[in-house]
Amino acid sequence: MPADMPPGYLNTKQAAAYLGYSVKRFSIYAREGAIPRRGPRLNRFRIVDLDAFMENPRVFVSQAPTPRPRTREGFTPIRI
Repeated sequence: MPADMPPGYLNTKQAAAYLGYSVKRFSIYAREGAIPRRGPRLNRFRIVDLDAFMENPRVFVSQAPTPRPRTREGFTPIRI
């Protein structure tokens, strides 16, 4: 474990291995909010959160932020 990481936390690669997922699949779950991200760059995961996710994958879904819809404000198409 890196020296700058507090005990009880894993980075993305370690967390993916801990759960048995590929890094890509794990990153998708984290980005969707299914697994809480921690740390200054949101790239750390608490082991207790990972264990809770494995017991019940829907445990954090209600806490996930809803994505904002994409808008095209200020865009004016030109006619040629």
